[in-house]
Amino acid sequence: GYQRRVRGALYPEPMDKIFEKDFFSGHSLQYAKYRPSYPASLFSFLASIVPSQDLAWDCATGNGQVALELAKIFSKVLATDASDAQIQNAKPHERITYKVAKAEEPVLEDSSVSLITVAQALHWFNLELFFAEAVRVLKPRGVFAFWGYTWHSCPENPQITAILDKFGKEILFDYWHEDAKKHWNWEKNPLSPFPFEDIPDVPKFYLENDWNLDELFGYILTWSATQNLLKEKGGDVVKNIYDELLKAWGDPGVKRRILGPIYFRAGRVKK
Repeated sequence: GYQRRVRGALYPEPMDKIFEKDFFSGHSLQYAKYRPSYPASLFSFLASIVPSQDLAWDCATGNGQVALELAKIFSKVLATDASDAQIQNAKPHERITYKVAKAEEPVLEDSSVSLITVAQALHWFNLELFFAEAVRVLKPRGVFAFWGYTWHSCPENPQITAILDKFGKEILFDYWHEDAKKHWNWEKNPLSPFPFEDIPDVPKFYLENDWNLDELFGYILTWSATQNLLKEKGGDVVKNIYDELLKAWGDPGVKRRILGPIYFRAGRVKK
C-alpha cells in the first residue's frame, strides 16, 4: 500500500493557483477517501441548538463530509470551498448545493442562514472579513459552530502514538503553514475576538476511527505538511515513518482504534 500511495503523493496534480491558500487540490481524491469522520453526536447537538432547520452553510466543505451530515437535518445546505478540485470530488446530494467560493465572499442573502459550520479550516480564513459575513448572513439566534482536531493517538499501543507525535509535532513542524498552527492552542487560549454569544455546556466530542495501517497512513498523507515535505525532500523520510509504524503495528491488516479529541466551539449571533 505504501509505495502506491506515496508515489501518488509525490506526483500530485498541479495545485490550483486561483486561491491563495489552496493546499488540498493536488491530493483531493486522497483527501476524500482518508479524512476521518465526525461523530453523529456532534450533529445531533447542532440540530438541538439551531433556531430552525431550513438552510445551513458549510464553509470550506472540502469533500462535502460535513455537508452530507447536515443534509440529514436541514432542508437545504450550501457547501462552499475555495478549491475547485475539492468541489469536483464532493459527493452529490439532492439537498446540497456545492459552489466554489472564498469563505469571505459567500453568495448569501442577509439573515438567511440558521447554521454556519467550519470544520478543520477556520485557521485559513481572514477572520475579520469572514466573521463580518457570518454575522450578516445568520438569522436572529442563528448559530456559528467551528471545530478542529490536532494529534491522534492509539490508546492500545503507546508506541504508535509516540511515532505519530514525533512525525506531526517534530519532523513536520517546519512544514506546517503558519496558519495551520493557529488552532493548536485554541483550547487553552480561546479564539478572540469571537463575535458570538458562546453556547454553554458543549459536550466533548472525539474522532473515533477503526483503521488498518494503510488507512491510517493514507490519512497522514492528506496532511498539508506531509505533502510539503514530500515535495521538498522526496519520500525517504515518509517511508521511514511508515516502516516505524509497521514495526509497531504488527499485521498491517489489523484494525486499531485511533482517537482524536475535537476542539469544538459554538455561538449565537447577537441580533
